Amino acid sequence: MRCVTNSSTASYNHRVRAQFKMAATDWNLQQRSNACQACTKPFVDKQTYVTLLTMSPEEGYLRKDLCLECGAQAPRDEVFSHWQAEYRVPPPPPPEPIQKDTAESLLRTLAASDDPSAEGPRYILAVMLERKRQLKHRDTIQEEGGREVMVYEHLSTGETFTLVDPHLRLDQLQEVQEQVAALLGGGDQNTDPANDGAEASGDAANSQEAVETNTS
Repeated sequence: MRCVTNSSTASYNHRVRAQFKMAATDWNLQQRSNACQACTKPFVDKQTYVTLLTMSPEEGYLRKDLCLECGAQAPRDEVFSHWQAEYRVPPPPPPEPIQKDTAESLLRTLAASDDPSAEGPRYILAVMLERKRQLKHRDTIQEEGGREVMVYEHLSTGETFTLVDPHLRLDQLQEVQEQVAALLGGGDQNTDPANDGAEASGDAANSQEAVETNTS
């Protein structure tokens, strides 16, 4: 997998083992902080900050955003993943258009679902959004039981997404892609769901192979 970086520096190409399972759900979304969570100083536009990912037995994966000075002093003994990124002041929210689900809105909808069948579509949608450079793969964490958790960051909002890699077989991809295309229903105005599903097939297979290569 090829990760595209601008001025941010990523320190995430490693493999770690978690001692706890994700709490309550196989999906996790956390907002980027607008200030250092140690010294409380607000981040300014284009400031480099450090993100640390730790684990709580009760809450699952926890994100902490720190300025470089506080990040350098923060203990790393319980940190499973970390990276540096550039803070961008969030743009004002655009007016909400009346439209059907896009790939991103559908992913957020499935994030709130406890249905085990949502695991495959979540993964395919994440691959699609990574290909569109809306999400960036930051790390893959291998838990003690062998389950792999993929860590993504939203490039516009800085949110952290974690989801379980379902390791879809090639004979499963077509069915899941068709399910995603049906859920989108043509709502993504920048994408033909059928074509996107077909392209996501190769992306998903290549992404799995690349993640295994990069983290081995």
